[in-house]
Amino acid sequence: MRPFGAWPPGSAACAPFDRLIDPAVGDFRIEVAEARRQGNRWHHRRELVAGYLALVKVSARAVAADIISSLGPWTVEERSALVRAKLIFVPVVILATLALEVPYLVGLPARSVSNYAVLMTLLVPAMLPISVPTAYAFGLAYAVPGRLWSRRLAAVALGVATLCGAALFANTAWVTLESNQRFRETVVQRPAARGQNELSLERLRRRRAEYQQLGQAGAADARRADFMYHARWTMPAASVVLASFAIAVGVRSRKRRWQLGLAVLGAAVVYQELYVAGASAADTGVLHPVAAAWLANGVLLTATALVAARRRFAP
Repeated sequence: MRPFGAWPPGSAACAPFDRLIDPAVGDFRIEVAEARRQGNRWHHRRELVAGYLALVKVSARAVAADIISSLGPWTVEERSALVRAKLIFVPVVILATLALEVPYLVGLPARSVSNYAVLMTLLVPAMLPISVPTAYAFGLAYAVPGRLWSRRLAAVALGVATLCGAALFANTAWVTLESNQRFRETVVQRPAARGQNELSLERLRRRRAEYQQLGQAGAADARRADFMYHARWTMPAASVVLASFAIAVGVRSRKRRWQLGLAVLGAAVVYQELYVAGASAADTGVLHPVAAAWLANGVLLTATALVAARRRFAP
């Protein structure tokens, strides 16, 4: 990979770096340097994490734009469909995230009411692994007419879904566990010991080994920790799984857009319920934790394959 500035000035490859990545890198360096000068360790770390996430976002946008443009000319109808999908994505993410937060906010202690805005913000990272794939798949199903689906368009849609999955893995592995811990401490208004949802992958693996050493006494906790460890890897795949389902039901479909959208929303609900069922099956020992963690992905991919077997892409 070439370092920044190694592309010939004015070349097509250099354009995304000039317009997106180079300014982001410059802002990142300025903000981190300012935080370091202030001497606030937590502020410095927060700026460092925020800067890396911003770099990932703009890099993904640059790569996605380069891939899309390299696949050849797009018709006006295809471009319009992609723009509609993007416009649908944002409000659906917001609505889905808020809906998923409701069960966690209902029944909180009265003393937490004054911190509702903070608590809702802290819950956002934990909701994204479901709300983002749901919104993306819904946007594809609702915005792209069935006759437009070609192998090229499907490849682009799945490529973007893969980028979303990579970003969600980073969110799950590093951001969610810290926001979960802050949420718990804000509710109880005192420091709290970290649970399994707040442990990093490495610490969760060590915790699992500790439970396994206890034998039968720690078997249930070991299964739960094993499930949580593997679920950190399988949940980000929901972006690709639900996007594949949206494409399969949309190809050459004569259903109305709202019907396809409801089908995708139904699949997202089924995915969430299967995840909960998998966690319960792992706790009770009905399923091996690895199989339980992959249960939702496996069922939805099987359904997608059955639907796709009867569909044909546009030429």
